[in-house]
This record gives sequence, C-alpha cells and structure tokens, in this order.
Amino acid sequence: MTGDSWNNGTFTKEYVKRIRKWLIAGGAASVLVGLLVLCRPVHSVAVFTVVLAVWFVLLGIARIASALTVKGMPAGWRTLDALAGVFLVASGCLAGRYALLSAGVLLLFTSILIGISWIFEGVLALFESAGPLGRLWSALSSALSIAGGIVVLAWPIGSITLLLRIAGIALVVYGAAAIARGARLKS
Repeated sequence: MTGDSWNNGTFTKEYVKRIRKWLIAGGAASVLVGLLVLCRPVHSVAVFTVVLAVWFVLLGIARIASALTVKGMPAGWRTLDALAGVFLVASGCLAGRYALLSAGVLLLFTSILIGISWIFEGVLALFESAGPLGRLWSALSSALSIAGGIVVLAWPIGSITLLLRIAGIALVVYGAAAIARGARLKS
C-alpha cells in the first residue's frame, strides 16, 4: 500500500494511529532483538530457550491438570497425559536451569538438522531432474545443496552462528523499515 491509500478516507484516523503505533513498536522490538542476536548470538538463543522452558512448564502443568480433572477420559489417556505433563515440566525446569547449555544443544541440534536436510534435498533433486536443461540446473543446485550440507555438518556451531548473524541483520533491516513505514503514516 502506498502512503496515500492509508489517508484517502478508507481507514479511520484512530485505525491509522493504531497501525502506526504497532508498526513503530514492532519495528523497534525487531531492531532490539536483531541487535541482541548480532551482539550476543548464543545468549539470544539462551533467552529463547528460557521462554521455551517456561512454555514447557506451563504446558506440562496444563497436561497434568487435564489428566486429573477431565471427566470421561480413558485411564490410558489420563496416564499418558499425566506422564507427558511430568516430562514437560521436568524438561522445562532443566532447560531453564541450564539455559546456556540448553541453547548450545539446541544450536548444535538445529545445525545438524539443517546439514542433513540440505544433503537430502541435494540427493533428491538429482533424482527429480527431467530433460537436458532440467538436469543441468538440478545437478548444479544439488551439488550446492550437498556441499552446503557437508560444510554445515563439518562446522556446525560456526555455521549456525553465521545463520544467526544473518537473521540478526534481517531483523534490524526489517525493524528499521517498519519504523520508517510507521513514521510515514499520517493520522
């Protein structure tokens, strides 16, 4: 949308003010998170890990409460619900207690999954190629995907740190653009 379409009478002034505030606030939050990721990539993942840990604890408590209070639930389901709840609470407590270690494991696991996925994608692309032109591009993209997967598997923490830095830059750019869009809106 152009700046004029916001001000041509389609939207009320109150609505435009609200959108403007949300764009600026969301953009500022994006810039702050992006800067955190750029300056402290592992610590930013640790913060995410703590948020995830709190969510696991709350979800686990909800599962346990469900197992104890929901009427008509079969005994097997009730038992599985309670066990899942206990497991979630324990996992959340451990992840929260050892946030940096959990973040490191999360980074390593994610990096390994990305490497394996890129290798599988490259191999599958080779089998899916059709026609002479398709084979050339498929072989090139397959080779790049397989090579990228091997690099990520050989250098998992460095690779994920690079990906985090790219994400941080993207967040800062996106946030700055959102702030600029919000600032241009006139109520």
